[in-house]
Amino acid sequence: MIAHRLTLGTSDGPVAFELRALVAAMGGRPDESVRLFSAARTQAQRNALRWPALAETSHVLPGVTRALEPAAAERARAAGARLTLADLVTGPETVRA
Repeated sequence: MIAHRLTLGTSDGPVAFELRALVAAMGGRPDESVRLFSAARTQAQRNALRWPALAETSHVLPGVTRALEPAAAERARAAGARLTLADLVTGPETVRA
């Protein structure tokens, strides 16, 4: 799905990040989740899109953020802000790094 969106050049990439962030949160991976939420927010702002796009994000993001030490949460947010949609198709190690 993500590779297809990259090929077409659509602007709904932030939703792909947001969905992955929710899955990471459900899987007990708060660091990855915060990173992906940050990527979703950054991409949405860049494309002048509404964020969050999904209502669940408003309930999940505070919890996964609290699950991290403040410094770790800030590192995750900063790393997420640098992610691109292409990073999601290069492999999970890029997203979790």
